[in-house]
Amino acid sequence: MTTLTNVTLDLFLFDIREGLGQSKAEITENREQFKQKLPNINSAKFDQIDDQYVEPEYQELLAGRTIDFEFGTSQGYYYPVRLNDIYGLLIECELLQEQSIDHVMWIENLQKIILSKLNKQTSTMGETWLLSAQMNELSERYCLEIAQSCCTILINNNQIKWSPFLDGYLFECWIENQHVIIIFYQHEKNEKRIADLYPYFMRLLAYHHKIMWAYRQGKNLKQLLKNKAIETEKYRTELNSYMEQRFNTNKFQQTLQGTWKILSKYDILLNNLSYQIRTIDTNHRNYDKRLATIEAEFGQKITCLSNFSDKTKNKYLFQVQTDYTNLSPELASLEHMINYIRASVAIEEEKRERSFQNTIATWGIGLAAGAIVASISGLFPDDITGWFLYEFFEPKWWKAMTAIEISCISAIGAGLITKLVMVVKTKFG
Repeated sequence: MTTLTNVTLDLFLFDIREGLGQSKAEITENREQFKQKLPNINSAKFDQIDDQYVEPEYQELLAGRTIDFEFGTSQGYYYPVRLNDIYGLLIECELLQEQSIDHVMWIENLQKIILSKLNKQTSTMGETWLLSAQMNELSERYCLEIAQSCCTILINNNQIKWSPFLDGYLFECWIENQHVIIIFYQHEKNEKRIADLYPYFMRLLAYHHKIMWAYRQGKNLKQLLKNKAIETEKYRTELNSYMEQRFNTNKFQQTLQGTWKILSKYDILLNNLSYQIRTIDTNHRNYDKRLATIEAEFGQKITCLSNFSDKTKNKYLFQVQTDYTNLSPELASLEHMINYIRASVAIEEEKRERSFQNTIATWGIGLAAGAIVASISGLFPDDITGWFLYEFFEPKWWKAMTAIEISCISAIGAGLITKLVMVVKTKFG
């Protein structure tokens, strides 16, 4: 009968330590959430180790390296590390008894034990289940059947790729932020070699999940950018309707303000999308380097793990780059729209200012002319004004009235002549 021994299930879990643009308070909150996954730790000592290094490549976070536990017929440990700007946590649970391949309920029990050790906490980036076991009668058919059953239990997916590894097989399966690796081997000596893989896998899987996390972020940003583009159309419609009516500076200013707010948010979202491209590209390169290191260490290719690298290049990275290219022109369109509105408002304000200045100039000249006429009207001879008088009027009072009339007529006439000259000058240069 085919049996499994040295059955071990590991959960590699990854959390964000420092996200893009996060404040010190937010970074502290990220750390506190991560620490809730760990039992009975010296919190101050943990913080001291965490703050000791600036973006370390690989830093263990416990003075004693691990926290051990026992659970019925199984035993295990916690192992937290810091990987640059993220946290990694390995929780291992090992069965102490031999298991049959006739049923795989033991994998479900192991999973429940590990999940119970997390205090109902989940990861912010992603997680990988790593199952390893020694099989006394190794066959491709048995291994594939067990691997598919285990993947179905662990992440409800059984689309498996596999490669020969050591003296057995390595299987891989993933959907979004859930990932499974299964290793079956035949000789007991390989148990130690697989345990030696864990530090390599911690880095490799961190790159894997950062790529998938950035890809998911890119999809969310794409939708937000599309929503902002839809909002922009509302302002374009308003602008077109304003252009068909008499110019209204207030309405144009309102459109300008709304468009500017969208531009500001759109620019931030687009820059964030560009950041996701760089994140995927950088971690893709690091993933390839780490995988090459593992393959050199074990002296064999692991083609199923290379499939993720190919998919990253041909799908994840390509898709986010394409989205960025397609959504970038909208930013230029928003900038052109804002510049048009600003120019239109500036021109209209300039016209109004010029019209106001012309009005002041026109009636200023008219009033000056009227004042001049009024000042000299007192010099007119009495017989000129007396011709209009009835005998009971006082000549001096009438002279004052006549001066006012002449002044007003002169002011209006001079103003109209000035206005006519300005219009002709404006029209014909």
